[in-house]
Amino acid sequence: MATGDNASIDQEFSDWRKTLQHQIGALDVDYKTWEAINEVHRVDGPQFRSAPHFWTSVQRVYMDRLILGLWAVTSDNDSRSLSLTRFLGFGRTNRHALFDVANVQSRLAETRHSSDSFHMCFVDRLIARNVVDESLLAELEEQMAAADSVIESLRGWRHKVLAHRDRAYLTGARSVAADFPLRALDIRETIDTCEAILRPLSVGFDSTDLVCGWATSIPREISDLA
Repeated sequence: MATGDNASIDQEFSDWRKTLQHQIGALDVDYKTWEAINEVHRVDGPQFRSAPHFWTSVQRVYMDRLILGLWAVTSDNDSRSLSLTRFLGFGRTNRHALFDVANVQSRLAETRHSSDSFHMCFVDRLIARNVVDESLLAELEEQMAAADSVIESLRGWRHKVLAHRDRAYLTGARSVAADFPLRALDIRETIDTCEAILRPLSVGFDSTDLVCGWATSIPREISDLA
């Protein structure tokens, strides 16, 4: 087993990762919900025509939630935050403990001891694809850096119109859409990037994969609404 400081670092890393996994999973659900509502809006069917202001308002609420939530998960704005950026920084600072060969082998041995053979067959295949070492951490940091322009746009929308009320933007003197361009596709791709960053760490440190299967039922449930 990992001992002393290594065990404490392992636990903090694992707890932080699980919190981020929950938050990013919730963003994925919110996006799928927004997408399904957007489809109701787009087709202009009887559902939308019967309550156009309701559907438009709900659509806006979910987009605002996505912007605020994704900013919280990705920003490096506050040293107290549990963001993915700071999570990777924690991994970098503590890399010698987290990626120590003996510690990694001990962690995997504990997992194998506590898991059934079918589950471990699945885990072994994932670990073979996602070797948990310092080179992986560098790759994940590069993926995070590639999203910098989107994160900057999220910051603008949050600081200028959602969490704070900037007079120039609210009166129309300036346009937040022009100054901080942000597409729905940017949000989808950034959520996917966050999931891609967490996945190998979930596999390598907790032998779990990111699965949120019930989110796929959202479009059907919304389309079934009377």
